[in-house]
Amino acid sequence: MSTIKEPGERGSVTAAYAAAEAPAGQAATLADEAPEAANSFDQPAMPKIPVRQLLPIFIASFTLFVAYIAPMSYSLAVRIAQLDPAGKDSVLPLAIGIPAILVVLINPLVGILSDRTRSRLGRRRPWMLAGGGPGVNASCR
Repeated sequence: MSTIKEPGERGSVTAAYAAAEAPAGQAATLADEAPEAANSFDQPAMPKIPVRQLLPIFIASFTLFVAYIAPMSYSLAVRIAQLDPAGKDSVLPLAIGIPAILVVLINPLVGILSDRTRSRLGRRRPWMLAGGGPGVNASCR
């Protein structure tokens, strides 16, 4: 029966790589340092989720997305047809495309600024508070 070996223990994969890459006479030193290199990332490994659990999540997310986007897209087309019946075919792509381009350009910039934010409220909370007011105001109109 095979036993699980600790990194750096004789016969472990980490020790084998460290010994194979080390110059002559230094194999023991590198093999002793291998556990430090293997554990330098103090984050636990993400658990693997089986497909039978992911599929229902995907289907539910997709269904909610379609249920949210379809009425909004239809009502946007109807509203543009009410406002500009003659130019509805050229205004609708602009009404969908320009905000999409802005989202593609602005989201990475806000993400970088958010990552660099240091405040007593944290990194994300100031941005959520700053965007919450205008977001609520825009959705209430």
